[in-house]
Amino acid sequence: MPLVAGIAVASLTWGNLAALTQTNLKRLLAYSSISHVGYILLGLVAGNGTALTGISYYLFAYVFMTTGAFAVIIVLRQKGLIGEELDDLNGLYQRSPAAALLLLIFMLSLAGIPPTAGFMGKYSFSFADRNAPSSARGLCRALYRPCALLLLPYRRTRLAQAARRRAASIDDQRAGRGPRRCRVCHARRGVVS
Repeated sequence: MPLVAGIAVASLTWGNLAALTQTNLKRLLAYSSISHVGYILLGLVAGNGTALTGISYYLFAYVFMTTGAFAVIIVLRQKGLIGEELDDLNGLYQRSPAAALLLLIFMLSLAGIPPTAGFMGKYSFSFADRNAPSSARGLCRALYRPCALLLLPYRRTRLAQAARRRAASIDDQRAGRGPRRCRVCHARRGVVS
């Protein structure tokens, strides 16, 4: 059991940290798949019937989520709406609202956000932990803590979009195209542009 636990931790950590550095959509999903395998291995560490039920549910949901996300990306690439990079998702809702909504649902599910199937699968592992023998219970609880890393690759896409918007807003303000309230705030402070 300690070997499986070690592989689970290594898979969770390496998969998520490698996914954080990716700018390519397909590579991001591929590296996050490595971390999802680690999460499934956590169910094996508990080693009871509840864990096996959770693993089977999670595998079914995971295959659906990943296939759906890849399918949306492939269809959008074939239509020429996006490229290979994360930056190509900017403004996707304006170009293809249905595809953007589908991709959002698949990504939320992969991240395990409630009430998606990904959350339900991960939540079932917590019940497996409660029913595990006491020796495995402590190990499971210690291993669940690094699982918060699962959110990082998906959060990265949102943070990158916010940073680009902020940079564009600053550029607009410097060029004198910023919102009126910003000029008023500067005038109140005695800053004249």
